[in-house]
Amino acid sequence: QDQQHKARRRVVELGSQSFVAAMGDINWAVGCVDSLVEACAGPAIREVQESTRRAANQGFSRLRVCKWLTEKVSMAELGCRQAVLRNVCDRLLKVSADQRPRTLKAFSHFARHALKVRAYTVMPTDLLPYLDGVSVKAADTLQSRSRYPPCFPEMLEPFPERQAAAVKASWDRISLRDASVGVQMRWIESAAIVERVYAAEPVTAALCSLGILTQRSTSLDCESLLDEHYSEYFSASQCIPSRPWSEVVCRTSRTVQLPGICAGTFVGKGGVGVKTMQARLMQQAGKCRLLPLSLKLKASKRPSVLPAWSPGRVELELSWPQDILEGEASQRAKACTDKLAASLRAHVAQLYVQQLAQNAQRREQRALVFGEAGRKFHHARLLQRASKQQARDGGAVRGLELPPYDISGKMTVGRGQLAQRRRAAQREKRQRMLRAWAVLEFGRGGRHVRGDARRLLKHVAVCRDEKAADEALRHVE
Repeated sequence: QDQQHKARRRVVELGSQSFVAAMGDINWAVGCVDSLVEACAGPAIREVQESTRRAANQGFSRLRVCKWLTEKVSMAELGCRQAVLRNVCDRLLKVSADQRPRTLKAFSHFARHALKVRAYTVMPTDLLPYLDGVSVKAADTLQSRSRYPPCFPEMLEPFPERQAAAVKASWDRISLRDASVGVQMRWIESAAIVERVYAAEPVTAALCSLGILTQRSTSLDCESLLDEHYSEYFSASQCIPSRPWSEVVCRTSRTVQLPGICAGTFVGKGGVGVKTMQARLMQQAGKCRLLPLSLKLKASKRPSVLPAWSPGRVELELSWPQDILEGEASQRAKACTDKLAASLRAHVAQLYVQQLAQNAQRREQRALVFGEAGRKFHHARLLQRASKQQARDGGAVRGLELPPYDISGKMTVGRGQLAQRRRAAQREKRQRMLRAWAVLEFGRGGRHVRGDARRLLKHVAVCRDEKAADEALRHVE
């Protein structure tokens, strides 16, 4: 890490020097790039490194012949000059060779939009003294973002004083004082811009010195421009932010399946589980040398049309600021994302195994509880059956018991028919006992009712427990 930190610091020192000095020491700069990615270089990263070295050696050596690009100017001005050359070449390549301009005047009209370069090389915090009513949270967030600009610090430039009045008037006209924090931040970042307009003469002279265009008096030959020239000259040139800082980010994502039985454990109460895992992955991602970066975990819900046991998904998204080593940083970020996705899969698998073990233990405990309850039930039934067998007058006592009046008469089918027959028999017993008691009390009734009355008296005579017989008869009465 110390070696890599020294290499980064040396690259920044290189950027602060003049462009001519940088061209003379290009081999050492490529060596710095090598040491910068030495610690985490894989096969894919080494391939990108080799292509970057070849492009740097060829492109920078050819750009040295252009006097317009070797003047002692600021890093921001140098980056904008290279950007305007790229824009003009890109504009020419979009049309066929026979439709390209043939005179300098036609070229000025044809490339008038490409000659304008908008560079977001101003720190958004430099605009805060000119704006009234900026929320404290928006100012703090902009201050924290300003610590990691999407370019070399030497490419930053102060906010032009000539734009201060126009920016302040636009802020007051739109009335953004009461706007939300996000709206204020986006407006301030979009206003932190420096616009440069270049004349057509120095641009065509620079392209002619590079051998891309050919100028004879007032005529201009643009037919010799090819795609190879664009990649050969400008593949390794200085890059300036062309969008607001919050938009200059790169993203990559991976998706991991989440079994349904461990979704609740993964999310946790109030999202504690997801936040803990995200902090863990963020700490692991810090070793990839991509700071500052942002990591998000998104657990998607299972669609309602799928069964309850269907797995869900967890999306791992990693975003980082776009820097000058974009290709190498992208390769490192993808490798880092693969490692984080592997860690996330291992965590989900561990939760899945733990949940399976907990479910098995819960089923075992439930089986033990049900088994103990079943043993107690059968033991009680055995004791009840034994006591009935030992009591000689048990049948007489049961014959004197009057069933309750609230027996359900609901008809059932299937497995409930046995219980239905039992309830029907109890209702019939209650009715016949009450009718038999009426015959004993009033002396009137049919032959079947008188038979039930004689059976009731027989139960009373057989029962040895006179107290139980008297209580049963009083209940019937």
